[in-house]
Order: sequence, then structure tokens, then C-alpha cells
Amino acid sequence: MKEAVTIERLAVDMEVELTALFRNSSDQRKLAVKIMTVLQEHVEMKQNDLAKQLEIEPYAISRIITRLEDSKYVAHSHDGADKIIEVTNP
Repeated sequence: MKEAVTIERLAVDMEVELTALFRNSSDQRKLAVKIMTVLQEHVEMKQNDLAKQLEIEPYAISRIITRLEDSKYVAHSHDGADKIIEVTNP
């Protein structure tokens, strides 16, 4: 039986790419992986719902989402006042 891949393992596997985005913070790199993992499972989510699922404040993930979006890992759209985030397919 294979072991589940952990967030920490994914962060290590993506170290090169994520270090370019989050040079000084391994915590932000791990959170970026968590964000992409949750989005992969749910296809798309409101930013507030994503923050709730990760048990952090929405403002705390805003900068990370912006950096991921600038690098084409995620995209966003709006549904009224809600910001909808989804993983992109490069």
C-alpha cells in the first residue's frame, strides 16, 4: 500500500518553483501547496471558503494567491463581490 503524499513532501518537490515566488518563507511555500491541493480537489472555490477550509483569515492568503496567479498556477474570476479561485492547466 502506498503512503499518502504529504503537503511537506509536495513542498519539497516544488521547492525550486516555489522558492522563486516565496524566497524567504517556507511557511508561505507550504501554504501555497495547501491552497493548490485544496483547489485541485474542489476545482474552484470562493477565496473566503478556501480560507475557512485552511483555517486562516482571507487576507492571509490574498498575497499568496496573487503570486500564484502571477505565475499562472491559479486564476480568479468574480461572482459578484466574491473572488473565485481555481487551479490553471498550463
